Amino acid sequence: MQEISRITPTTPAANKPIVPWMLSAASAVLIFLFMGVGTQYLSRFQKPYDLNATSERTIDLIEAVLVVDLPAKPAVRNQIGTSAVPGKNPGAGQQPDSRLFAAALVDETEVSTPKPQWIQTKGPAGGLVNTLFTTTRGDIFAGTATNLYKMADDGHSWKLVIAGDPTSLSLKDWMMGGTQQMVASNDAIYVATNGEVLTSTDDGETWNSLGVHPKGQPVGIVITDRLPGAEAELTMYLALVNGIFRSVDAGKSWIPLNDGNLADRKIRAIAAVEHTLFAGTDSGLYRLNTDTDTWKKLTIRPAEISENQLAIHALAVDEHRLYVAVGNELTNQNQRGRQLKSSMTGNSEWSLYRSTDQGDTWYSIDPRKRQEGEAERQQQNLFNFDMASPFPGADATEIYMPSIKLFTTQGRVTVVDAFGEFFYSMNAGETWTALDVKGNSSYRVPPPVLMMDANTFYRGTSGGVQTTIDGGKSWHPFNSGLVGIPVQTLITVNDKLYANSTNRFVSSTDGGESWTPLPSGIDGGVLIEAFDNTLYVKRGNHMTSPSPIARLSTEDNSMAFIDGMPGFESINSQEIRIEMDEIMMQAFTDKAKQNLEKGEPPNPEDIDFNQLNEAMNKVMQEQAASGMMSFIGNFAVSSDTYYVEYGKTLYRWKPGMNAWHNTGLVDEGEDAFASLLSSPDSYSADVATAHDSITSMGFKIAVSGNTVYIGKREGRLFQSFDEGDTWHDVTAGIPFSFEKFKAISFAGPTVYVATDTGVAYSNDGTHWHVTTDAEGSSLVVSRLAAAGTTVYGQTDQHVYLLKEDSNTWKQATPEIPGSVISFAVDGSTLYVGTANRGVLRFTLDE
Repeated sequence: MQEISRITPTTPAANKPIVPWMLSAASAVLIFLFMGVGTQYLSRFQKPYDLNATSERTIDLIEAVLVVDLPAKPAVRNQIGTSAVPGKNPGAGQQPDSRLFAAALVDETEVSTPKPQWIQTKGPAGGLVNTLFTTTRGDIFAGTATNLYKMADDGHSWKLVIAGDPTSLSLKDWMMGGTQQMVASNDAIYVATNGEVLTSTDDGETWNSLGVHPKGQPVGIVITDRLPGAEAELTMYLALVNGIFRSVDAGKSWIPLNDGNLADRKIRAIAAVEHTLFAGTDSGLYRLNTDTDTWKKLTIRPAEISENQLAIHALAVDEHRLYVAVGNELTNQNQRGRQLKSSMTGNSEWSLYRSTDQGDTWYSIDPRKRQEGEAERQQQNLFNFDMASPFPGADATEIYMPSIKLFTTQGRVTVVDAFGEFFYSMNAGETWTALDVKGNSSYRVPPPVLMMDANTFYRGTSGGVQTTIDGGKSWHPFNSGLVGIPVQTLITVNDKLYANSTNRFVSSTDGGESWTPLPSGIDGGVLIEAFDNTLYVKRGNHMTSPSPIARLSTEDNSMAFIDGMPGFESINSQEIRIEMDEIMMQAFTDKAKQNLEKGEPPNPEDIDFNQLNEAMNKVMQEQAASGMMSFIGNFAVSSDTYYVEYGKTLYRWKPGMNAWHNTGLVDEGEDAFASLLSSPDSYSADVATAHDSITSMGFKIAVSGNTVYIGKREGRLFQSFDEGDTWHDVTAGIPFSFEKFKAISFAGPTVYVATDTGVAYSNDGTHWHVTTDAEGSSLVVSRLAAAGTTVYGQTDQHVYLLKEDSNTWKQATPEIPGSVISFAVDGSTLYVGTANRGVLRFTLDE
């Protein structure tokens, strides 16, 4: 068999450019926008992969001519704990709760099985790391989107100790699952996930569930000694965004501790000094009276400063010392759909205090007041624009992103903010040293940082863990064994495997066991496809430049421009930065403008945030409507003929032409990006489903010689036998009703069309046939790939194969232990790219 790119008929795989991952699903739309208008914005948001949360999809069957009503059988993503993959969990003896955690992938060198199984490859290494934690024993843990890793005994690699269920990964789980709340007490470690509390008594090697906790996002967990008359030897306190709970029976049951004083408060952090519990909220710090279970609000700042708008960003405890990071709530948020929020940074954004008498008195230990260059740091990033939080998901649950992270241990104090400013103290906050941890991009969410000594630090990034041993002068990746990159691009050609890493591409010649990065110029702003055994790059950020499509050498990974290929005309109406500046000034009062002229930050009360947000969101939606489809559009190559979707229109070019030819095929549906920006988020949506909502934007293109098939977003199938000079709407020929196209692919002379209700094929473009599974039901596949005349279809659970002249799909693999977002075939080897497990490999029986 041959990989799809090696056959003469050519069709693109369902790959997309490496879209940056922000920590908000909705913000990915904004990232697309930034990538479309200029690379100056891209540097802020270089994160892998895009997840646009969309509403839960529903399918309304439409009557059509010659409809064959088959019992549609969508491949529903398998439920938690039902993975069919046998094997040994990398955490020795690990027994995670079956409701939330599936067994880790089988290691082919350790486990012998009678039938082939999916194999975890060794990359691409890295992934979004939002948790770093160390115990008093010195064990170090790193948390990714769903998994928890422990540093191996050799100190040079990571090993998986908690494998989050990979097959029912929701957007909220993906975004917040990596911010596990961890605490160590005596000889045990506790982890609060989105669903339950886990504990380990063997230094994190094995984990057991204590039971589920109340619904909500954990923002802190605290362990204290047993309360009088309690059942368990310890008392557990769990803070969720919407409340605080206590368990006195080791997590079997939870009692709410939300009296009237905490009503309508959003919980940001909790901490305990001995038996006394403290709660940081969006409106002040509270202390719990355990005798009456009532909360008392504490005064932190001097009496002449109002505490009404005081927000607690973080809490930490070291012996009898309580540390608190405080600041004003300086954001105004619009709750309609995917909206921007604007936040102002200034002299009072946050400050740090310490108490040694359980919160009765406080001492200011703000590290920035002890640093040179303070004014320069505080004036930078005067305004910050991100997508709005809280996010109005299907369950209207707020997703909280911390703005300050605070860590303490044995007299050492570290604090890092959302702009990457990091300070550490070796003497309980009396003196401070600054360290740059933000690297080349600003996350707008504080990165996790671990301090081992004055020279050795670890930090979590969007691409994994980095470490320094020279006090921050140089940072180096530390990701061996940590595989969590969302792989949305997966291509095989010339016995090489190509995939995306954090913000660039990598290749492998040994089935994913080792990876080599491609040149830095081939980064997140491009789309790579393979046609006729040749790699092509669509330069999404340079569509108006000559040769918007280039060839990529499989020998030396060099990129060669195509002689004579012209660029496209720009479709952006105006520069977004100029429009942003104009809108910003309109929202300022005269007093705020005067402050700016003096070089002083304006006061929040001198800014109309409602007007600012409303105007900014209008600009973003307009820009998305006019510009982003030029970036996301697919392309295809057949011999020396190039097809590109640009600005919702299909264009064609051949050597010798002075301009791209408009084929007349136009996407007339509602603008996809404008719709996404104005519609509410559904954070219960599956990650792969949300990814598919992005890939569904634009045309599905399949080309073989002069024959072209185009699947339009509104569900119309068009056919041309003369390279797009004339078009025929052949939608009515598909013998079943459908709404959307999943994929279109040629395998030999046969074209296969995958839709949201089934797959049809045709050998002549006139007569269409229905395919079914072995039970006679329609099979819904997300992606297609061809090897010779055999076509493979990837569903949520398995990969199926369909041989030439057959109407029946045959299951080719066991259940896929991952949330799949890309798919490729290389001879007898299948590859899937997952949202949280990197690349998986499966070898077919010969």
